Amino acid sequence: MDLQDYYRQKRRRAAARIFGVSLVLLLVALAASWGFFWIPLFRITQIKVYNYPAEESVKNAVKLYLESRNKIFLPKNSFWLLDAADIENILKSKDFGVPKAKKIFPRGLSISFPEILPWLIFCPAEDACFYIADSGELGDRAPRFSENPLPELYLAQKSATKIGDRIISEKEASFLTFFTSALKSMSAMPERIEIFAGGIKIYLKEGWFILASAELPPEKAAGDLKLLLDQKVGGERPALEYVDMRFPNKAFYRLKSVN
Repeated sequence: MDLQDYYRQKRRRAAARIFGVSLVLLLVALAASWGFFWIPLFRITQIKVYNYPAEESVKNAVKLYLESRNKIFLPKNSFWLLDAADIENILKSKDFGVPKAKKIFPRGLSISFPEILPWLIFCPAEDACFYIADSGELGDRAPRFSENPLPELYLAQKSATKIGDRIISEKEASFLTFFTSALKSMSAMPERIEIFAGGIKIYLKEGWFILASAELPPEKAAGDLKLLLDQKVGGERPALEYVDMRFPNKAFYRLKSVN
């Protein structure tokens, strides 16, 4: 064997030793990492539920999820692996309402149900109604009323919905929240709200409706409507058929035809 072959084999043996040591260290590190997620100190076992009457039913739903394993067979109740958003989504899917979940180091989980004031009612099916918060999100289930105590929302585009979903955009929710509040100050009580591709239609209990657009500033739209009702419509308000507020700096109205 010449000197060159000797040193070549020596380098190969050194590389093999380094590879072997590295592999062992890697396996040890993986085993240590795996074991870290199983440490009892960091396993979530303390669950607190706030502002929900049936606390145990919430806890049982959460425990069922925490006792399972993820795709690589690690515990889902590990403090380091658990995503609080997953807990929120699970509870929403089971119709528990709209919760807020928060991890508390090292083994706690806090679940609260903030009070959501109902703003509208939405009935996507004959046997399913929901309250809608002023954020535009679907809240708790509502009963089917013979006469709705809140304005009912209709959507031209139907889609599958579940509690916690946003069913109208932030812009639409912001516009409608301000505009419907302003309507009440004009003694115009909304009864039904329809959202379609071209804008918004608001039916009033007086028997006329308003065409509006969420693209316009709600403060200006409300101010223009009040001006129109006070200065142009006046005493003919009971004969109104509709007011069209969809265009900037313009407002049109029509009176009901008299036979």
